[in-house]
Amino acid sequence: MALDSRFDCECLIVGGGFTGLAAAAALTLKGHKIIVCEKDASLGGLAGGFDVGGERLEKFYHHWFVSDVHVTDLAKTIGKEDRIITRPTRTGMYYAGQFYRLSSPADLLRFTPIPLLDRIRTGLVTLAVRRIKDWKSLETVTARDWLIKLFGRKAYGVIWEPLLLGKFGKYAETISAVWFWNKLALRGGSRSKGGGEALSYYRGGFAQFADDVGNYVTKGGSSVRTGVAVSRISPGEGGGVNVETDGGMIRARTALVTTSLPLAAEILHEKRSSVLQRESQANPVSGKRVPRDRD
Repeated sequence: MALDSRFDCECLIVGGGFTGLAAAAALTLKGHKIIVCEKDASLGGLAGGFDVGGERLEKFYHHWFVSDVHVTDLAKTIGKEDRIITRPTRTGMYYAGQFYRLSSPADLLRFTPIPLLDRIRTGLVTLAVRRIKDWKSLETVTARDWLIKLFGRKAYGVIWEPLLLGKFGKYAETISAVWFWNKLALRGGSRSKGGGEALSYYRGGFAQFADDVGNYVTKGGSSVRTGVAVSRISPGEGGGVNVETDGGMIRARTALVTTSLPLAAEILHEKRSSVLQRESQANPVSGKRVPRDRD
């Protein structure tokens, strides 16, 4: 179907992070004309990169699990599946002045900072957690309470508490058990029959992955515009939406906003307080806003 002459594109996507890029690739595959606007000079969002001495480094360390099929499917869609690298993990822990490897069941059995029975319990519980299907029952439980109940106080204090504190800081005790369950389930799905874990990476990093998705979208006849900030989206006369950017007005049949909720509120000119209130409902354990996971 031909694009209505009133519009510059069928869909304008706000944000060139991986949510926006994945949507852009899916729409491009279907033959739609879209425009992606990213306010930064490069694509990728939190998974983007920066230059240091001529080398491109990631803003944050990223990998994905072999069970994360959607990321693999995105690489397949853009014809870059050959850039996926899968490697066995070398997970470990530094405890009381010593390094311990924790990549396999055998490594766990050799982890002497916790008693032998706790090591066996940790391994069995980790396997059992993968079978939990009713994650909604965990929504009102904190990760701290849930982990102590499952693994015991000693294992929690040595293994899990430092991880929660390192990732979430002052929010550690308010994180929902659902988040931790999901992490354990994902990691479990990346393990072989022998218990070894493998993780996947993109050759060149996620910043390169973002650029490759952007190139795919552009070659498909759409437009990816970096350094272009969207300030307002409002209903257009006779249908569609008007998108105000610092590069001019864009008329679109529809728009997809992939930024954080506070930024989306500003773009849509909603009451910021009401948006933040809805966002806090994602953490029913404490009612407080918590930082989003970047992995």
